[in-house]
Amino acid sequence: MSELDLPQGLVPERFLPERSLGRGSFGRTLLARDQQTGKPCVIKELSFQQADSWKSIELFEREAKVLAQLDHPRIPRFLGFYTRDVEGDHQACLIQDYLPGQTLKQIVESGRRFSEPQIVELATDLLGVLDYLHQLSPPVIHRDIKPSNIILSPNGEASLVDFGAVTDTLLHRESGGSTIVGTFGYMPPEQLDGRAVPGTDLFALGATLIHALSGLDPGQIEKENLSLNFRPYVQISEGLARWLDQLTHPDWKLRFQSAQEALEALHMRHLPPETQQTPRHWSRPLVWGIVSLCLVGGLLGGLSLMKPGARSHSIEGSLKLAGTEERALPKLTPRFWLQDQNTGQRVKVASSYDQGKFSLGGLPPGQYGLNVAFDNNPANPLQYPGDLRAWAEFELKPDQVPPTLQMSLIQLLHLTAPVDNNAPLAGWERPCGGNADLSGSPELSWVGLGEGIRYDYQLLQGVCGSNQAPTLVKSGSISQTSLSVNLPSSPPDSYYRFRLEARQDGQLVGRLRTHGAHDHGWDYSFRIK
Repeated sequence: MSELDLPQGLVPERFLPERSLGRGSFGRTLLARDQQTGKPCVIKELSFQQADSWKSIELFEREAKVLAQLDHPRIPRFLGFYTRDVEGDHQACLIQDYLPGQTLKQIVESGRRFSEPQIVELATDLLGVLDYLHQLSPPVIHRDIKPSNIILSPNGEASLVDFGAVTDTLLHRESGGSTIVGTFGYMPPEQLDGRAVPGTDLFALGATLIHALSGLDPGQIEKENLSLNFRPYVQISEGLARWLDQLTHPDWKLRFQSAQEALEALHMRHLPPETQQTPRHWSRPLVWGIVSLCLVGGLLGGLSLMKPGARSHSIEGSLKLAGTEERALPKLTPRFWLQDQNTGQRVKVASSYDQGKFSLGGLPPGQYGLNVAFDNNPANPLQYPGDLRAWAEFELKPDQVPPTLQMSLIQLLHLTAPVDNNAPLAGWERPCGGNADLSGSPELSWVGLGEGIRYDYQLLQGVCGSNQAPTLVKSGSISQTSLSVNLPSSPPDSYYRFRLEARQDGQLVGRLRTHGAHDHGWDYSFRIK
């Protein structure tokens, strides 16, 4: 029997093994193809004769049982569990979705160290998974979060795997407890005592993030009063360090009490400790005691500062270039322009940026529009629209976790005829009353984006002084970077508008942007004599 052969009749024929992914003491793991869907999948096979203990079989069957009940995009999807007894051997196969990528352990062992924005993105992904697991009834506690059980996709998205150690009981009775399952260094004190709570997973996540920052296993880091003294080995902000301190506190009662609470605190880490929200796990008598003291002391005015509506938020986000090909971002710092969508006014905000990751701090609740722009040409005038642009709209609510923005930058296309490359177009802002006339059948041309790009265009006609949207006159899709405009002369009360978008395999990668003396816009407006 070859290394790809499975015991006859153990799994349905629709799952066709393609190559071996590894072999352990319990059995082996194969990459297969689901012939019904055409998608890759993973077959984990266990043999009782090869298993090192009954515990291995128990954990294997437990993983299958738990995966069958879960439905989350960052957890491998359960496809089937099959068993049979033959010739004194108990054989079992677990089949689940294949998640492409590398484990966090492999990435760190290759020498890579994560920056603070990357750690925030990683933590955000995994806290989302833990929030889902811990909100189930009863809560599902993973109990073995560590770098080798986290897979990062080629796009950097984190998924959680290996659910053999899970427990679905919130608290174990003092008399019972549970078998110790986990990995030393990533297990908090209560897990060593056979107890598991949601905070058990949070501690393991914190230890994992410290490993990604420092390259050190938590067991290699000295402890002070049972707390990991990781600061000498990492370069992060004090806000993130404080957050990791609480995430890995040796006493589970003093950690964050939920993944949701940890996520909210993560996005507030830039704020001074005294302005951050009161921890939810403070006991009710203590909170009422504080309120009573404030009343006695006549400090009611200060309580208004504790209202959730007065809290400010921090927004995390990432940038990438739109398109089907992986391309590096410019080695520049982008411009961040934030607008209050209710008032239309610009909002000044503190921002930080590092290799595609950004953070905006100090935002009160509200609706916002965020514009991010790269200017590759330092000679561009102040009102020049830039070279790369991304836009996103989002809402901040007082009692909800701020969204994480994932923004795709498109290339701005600039006209070369008529010239709009570092020089304002004459009459652009007032096509009906300025010098925006073109003669005859003009040719419009623009800077191209290379091979494999299609340019979708529209020619529209608008009425001067009217609030009605322009009507479509002509449209098409071309591969060349120029277009001959054959349109009749403009009536006195009308104008034409040229709209252009660039697409790669159907995905928007560029759009025409023009500018005048004082402003800029997406389309080019003109008249024909």
